[in-house]
Amino acid sequence: MIEDAPRQSEAAKSASGVASTDPIRALGADLKAGRIDVQSVVDRLVEHAVASGSARALTPAGRRELESFLRRALEEDPTLIGLLKDMERAR
Repeated sequence: MIEDAPRQSEAAKSASGVASTDPIRALGADLKAGRIDVQSVVDRLVEHAVASGSARALTPAGRRELESFLRRALEEDPTLIGLLKDMERAR
C-alpha cells in the first residue's frame, strides 16, 4: 500500500543509514567511513555499470568489452583521473 511506503523505505536502510537500494550512495558512505579504498569504489562502480541497465542485454563478450572500455577511460581520461584523485584526497 502507498501509505506503507515510508515504513518500507525506512526498513530498507542499512546500518550506515544509507538506503540499501542506492549502491552508489552506499559506496560513498563506505569510502568516507574508511571501510573501502578508492580502487574498491572504482571496481564496484564498474561491476555495477556492467551488471545493470542496458548492459544486461549485452552478450558476455559485450559486457567484457564494456568493462574494458570503462577501465581504460578511468585510466586515461584526464577528467576522470582528476575525479579519482579528488576522491583519494577527500578520504
